[in-house]
Formats: sequence, C-alpha cells, structure tokens
Amino acid sequence: MFLLGFFIFELMLLIPVYFKNIYVMIAYSPGIFTALFNSIRWVVLGPLYELLLILLDLKLLFELCAMHQGCKVGMVDELYEE
Repeated sequence: MFLLGFFIFELMLLIPVYFKNIYVMIAYSPGIFTALFNSIRWVVLGPLYELLLILLDLKLLFELCAMHQGCKVGMVDELYEE
C-alpha cells in the first residue's frame, strides 16, 4: 500500500516538474538556439525520461523496504576486537 501511495505521489509531481524543466531550460540556456533545442528535446523525450526515473525510484524504494535485517547484513566489521 505504501509503494502505491509513493507511486501516486510521484505521478502527481510529474506535470509540475515537466513544465518547470521547460522553463529552466529556456531561462538558463546560454543562447536562443540552445534554449530552443533543449526545450524541444525535453518536450519530446521528457515524459519518457520522467516515467523511467519514477520507476527507478520505485525500484530503489522497494529494495530498501525489502531489507528486513538492515543494510549491513553479511558485512564484516574490520575494527571489531574480541
């Protein structure tokens, strides 16, 4: 249930982030051709890129939630003294 909520939350952020990136590319690109090129590239490829990043975030969160015994299971403490 938590993963579904996280997925819905990230989908809600998709549209504002998409339009903010267009603004940032236009406002901060060093030249009109570069701004136009980057903006058109983002308009075409941005939704796929954002969806890929959301799926990678979800995969990482799932892997972190699956670590029931912590992150350091199987690691040896080199400084431990008996």
